[in-house]
Amino acid sequence: VNHRDFYLCHFLIDKGVATTAGGPGPDPVNIVLIDLHRAQIRRSTPMRWIVKDLGGLYYSAMDIDLSRNDLFRFIKTYCGQSLRVALEVPVDWGRVEKRALGLYRSERAALQ
Repeated sequence: VNHRDFYLCHFLIDKGVATTAGGPGPDPVNIVLIDLHRAQIRRSTPMRWIVKDLGGLYYSAMDIDLSRNDLFRFIKTYCGQSLRVALEVPVDWGRVEKRALGLYRSERAALQ
């Protein structure tokens, strides 16, 4: 599945989840992905759509001060592998970053 509008604003997080000073509580967090009307369901998603979706997600998170460790944690979780293995999987993380930076620069230029 590729979303085609994969941005943070399309994730709804249950506000009823208990939190502590150290982060989310022991209960699982309920996250819902919305605006699926443009999503495409395929047997195999082409890399360009994976890059577009992940680039959009990264772009939408650029102003929330993600650390390098946050990015690596996302990559590990997304791939379900150790970081070493995750960076060797078919996802071209360089293209994802390039796409996100392009969107970010384009938005900033439009605002000026």
